[in-house]
Amino acid sequence: MIRAVGYAGICLGLPERSVSRTVRLANATPERLRELIRLNLTDLLAILAYNVRERLCLFRINQGIIPLLSHPANTLPWWEEFAPLLRENGEFIRAHGLRVSMHPGQYTVLNSENPAVVASSLAEVAAACRVLDAMGLNRTHKIVVHGGAGKPERAAALARWEALWPRVLNNVRIRLVLENDDRVFSAQDLLPLCRRLNIPLVFDWLHHRANPGAWAERPVAEIMAEVAPTWSPADGPPKVHFSSQDPHKKPGAHAYWLDMDDFLAFAAQMNGFTVDMMAECKGKDLALIKLREELGWQTLGCRDW
Repeated sequence: MIRAVGYAGICLGLPERSVSRTVRLANATPERLRELIRLNLTDLLAILAYNVRERLCLFRINQGIIPLLSHPANTLPWWEEFAPLLRENGEFIRAHGLRVSMHPGQYTVLNSENPAVVASSLAEVAAACRVLDAMGLNRTHKIVVHGGAGKPERAAALARWEALWPRVLNNVRIRLVLENDDRVFSAQDLLPLCRRLNIPLVFDWLHHRANPGAWAERPVAEIMAEVAPTWSPADGPPKVHFSSQDPHKKPGAHAYWLDMDDFLAFAAQMNGFTVDMMAECKGKDLALIKLREELGWQTLGCRDW
């Protein structure tokens, strides 16, 4: 059963609102950073209220909610200066049963062969954790990362991941989750690592179709039976990612809308599990609203409301 659905980063239904205003390094004065942080956090409240109205319970907060989040140029103690506004967002999230996450970008590669990249990646996930901590949110609100670099070969790259784990701060560890990607690490690759390190695994349907590893013919329901137990009760319901393939682009490219038949096939594989679904389509909230109208499912939103 799909308990709740949501989308990532940009709210197309409120085009005047943004949670990712940023600034060039040359203009990153404390005054400008304060202005942007205040605007982003204020607009986050407006977007969360919109999500409540539309029954979209999941939302991925853009890393840019705090401009230059982990960059040395941002020297503000923003978690202290904006503590009231951060707490207000967190209180709203808790009061309405919402679930949020963060997803550091492509330059966050925790198992890189370059020590400088590893150091900056550790700083980025720690800063994302600080955002969620400052909101007063528990560990069900996650930070999603990919497996990262696959060089020189996958086994060695995964061994670097495991060797890195003791360097990850404890408060970050309980939020981190791994996601299979469309090019390097399949769900099959990541599952043993997740089991050994007690890291929840996010199953991404489109990435799996583009990069299934040896599990191309395996039913997704069977895969989910192995993925779901990586999520403890304290982690909340397993999160899954769903989107449809853009027919005009390479495998793994997200379409703008969600194909109804594709979704029904996906939903059928989720029977027997209770999951939260993040839609990663380009159409964001509008695509979910459109899919709900096409299906006539009033419950495609948040089952707990």
